[in-house]
Amino acid sequence: MKTNTKWSIILILVIVACSVVTGIVYNSLSDKIVENTPKYDNKDTLDIASLIPDADSLKPLDIQGGDEAVKEVNEAYAGDELKGYLIKTDSKGAYSTLSIATAITIDGKISGITILSQKERKDWEMV
Repeated sequence: MKTNTKWSIILILVIVACSVVTGIVYNSLSDKIVENTPKYDNKDTLDIASLIPDADSLKPLDIQGGDEAVKEVNEAYAGDELKGYLIKTDSKGAYSTLSIATAITIDGKISGITILSQKERKDWEMV
């Protein structure tokens, strides 16, 4: 009985020591952690021209029915000339929802894809 109590106390002390060290390290690095945390949500800063060359404005299309993953469809214009379409979709990732914008030119080619937002955990990736 004395041996079990002794090892239990040692184990508890080791756990407490590890917790204290972890807390100290986290507190000393918290500014760097915030600084290096990636910012994935760029919904408000979508660069249309990088997805569809020459396009400078979007005009939303009214979509009804169809696939529920499609959240928004826009026509992309350069002035009054139709340059293509920008489709915003949501897709289920491993741990969260991925919001993706796909640009398609008027000749049917994909001209760009960008991730608008995602909350996937990089530290859980398989290597």
